[in-house]
Amino acid sequence: MAETVRLPEQQRRRPLTIANLPEEILSEILLLLPPKSILQCRAVCKAWRDVTSDRAFLLAHHCRQPPQRLLTFIRDVGSRHDDLDILDYCVEAVDFRTHQFQSLARFTGQDYDCSLEDSPFTVHASCDGLLLMSYNNYLHLCNPTTRQWLWVFPPALQHDTVLGLYSHGHSSEYRVLYYREIGLGPEFYISIVGSGKERSIWPHSSSASLRKWLAKGKEETQFNEPFLFHGNLHWLPHLGGQNKIVVFDTLDEVFRWLHVPFKMHNVSSLLEIEGSLAMSNSHIGSSKVDLWLLQDYKHMVWVHKYRIELPVIEIRRFEEDDGWYLHIVSQEGDVLVDGFD
Repeated sequence: MAETVRLPEQQRRRPLTIANLPEEILSEILLLLPPKSILQCRAVCKAWRDVTSDRAFLLAHHCRQPPQRLLTFIRDVGSRHDDLDILDYCVEAVDFRTHQFQSLARFTGQDYDCSLEDSPFTVHASCDGLLLMSYNNYLHLCNPTTRQWLWVFPPALQHDTVLGLYSHGHSSEYRVLYYREIGLGPEFYISIVGSGKERSIWPHSSSASLRKWLAKGKEETQFNEPFLFHGNLHWLPHLGGQNKIVVFDTLDEVFRWLHVPFKMHNVSSLLEIEGSLAMSNSHIGSSKVDLWLLQDYKHMVWVHKYRIELPVIEIRRFEEDDGWYLHIVSQEGDVLVDGFD
């Protein structure tokens, strides 16, 4: 049953307008708006800006948004005949309900040599609607809903690899997990966003054995963009490597293994289906993609849930060389066909 909100007597005497609504009711109304409208509401007045800047409000608003796949694009600025030597770097979300792209972040920067495959722009991770991105080895945290940006320590990434972004349960801090190849072996460390603090995540008494285990994990794990599920970060193994997903428990800040149900010779991706961790896998150029559900996360029990078959003739209209990946990207069964070009 909904709780009845009683207004103060002085407020009940005057006509109730949106300008003098109690903050609780105003917050519930604003939570129903799309992100673009929230950005516009922030410019109405100080009271509305305070409501839409509250962390609890932003988290509640993010939880109400449908899950969307994020893609990055680099586009030429101007027409084909212009030589402006600048590019638009874009992050966009795919809305599977409307089949449209929604712009989340966009900025203009210098051109680069595409033949070197070394784009200066990278999206490393996302968490609670926040994007962790770098440009020219400088790291930034962006909230697309409020258009706020935050510079993140360390200032350069020449020697460090970002492994993930997460909210630490005990402290409610946002933390970044890094990897660095230094000395005799790999080193993992954490920095707290916005504080400039960093610390080793390993106790000195047992760091040797843990470093040895993680050095082995690095060789067979794709420490690229992680998948955040139930507060834990997950990375898939390399193709042909061990049938194990590396999991980072963000509460206790320790690593562990999670077995997968098949040999990693296929193209795989992680997603969430019906509140469970799910995994799609397919061969390059295949018309079939399988979906596995982790029904028991603690005991690592996987179940083969679905097999989706796609029309190869239609796919070959835009990719003739049988070079494509298939990924299931939503629990409605949407499949993303990713061609090499």
